[in-house]
Amino acid sequence: MMRNRRLRAARQGGNMLLEGAIVIWCLVMMLAGTFDVSMTMIRALQASELVREANILQVDDVVAPSDSVDLSLTSTQNVLLRTAPSLGLSNANSTSGNGVVFLTKIINVGPIECSVGIGNSFDGTTTTCPNLGSYVIARRIVVGNTSKGSSVYGSPSDTPNSSGYLTDAQICSDTGNVISTALPTGIQTSVTADQYTLVCELYVDTSSLGLFKVVTANNIYFRNFS
Repeated sequence: MMRNRRLRAARQGGNMLLEGAIVIWCLVMMLAGTFDVSMTMIRALQASELVREANILQVDDVVAPSDSVDLSLTSTQNVLLRTAPSLGLSNANSTSGNGVVFLTKIINVGPIECSVGIGNSFDGTTTTCPNLGSYVIARRIVVGNTSKGSSVYGSPSDTPNSSGYLTDAQICSDTGNVISTALPTGIQTSVTADQYTLVCELYVDTSSLGLFKVVTANNIYFRNFS
């Protein structure tokens, strides 16, 4: 009887070791997954904060340029990128960072804009002002690594000047500057003829930032309208 008890205890001890090994492995995987999910959430919050701050600066830059906020300057862009330090966005002129920021001014070309861009030859129709009634990219500034993504709204066919602006003539005449994707319905409703909206888009490649690789969240995309 004592011998049987010893054998039973030995078998139970072996079972406990096996069960413990399985449970510990599962707990380690759960802990690793929780860590990866938490870090992804932190990065998503930082990305959301970055696009919000970018549009605040963009409003200040476009509406009140005399306040000396100029997003076309590398120094200002680098200040913006400090909003999200863990995303791995390199300085404004780098092509090796984890992401890219697109800052865009989109205007609904109306008769006032056509009168400025076309001049006296504007007759109130698309014959003389081809982009009349269209949503057109009026300004574009790109910050970061452009290989990580492209703007949902396309790129202007004309090259913006050093401050990111297209000329009124380019805005009115060149159909290649019309956005490639329609604005959300709510934005279209508020952006009537000769009005504009400012949009910030952010792409981040997070594939190199995961520690345990338990959760796959390789890309983050955020946008914000003002």
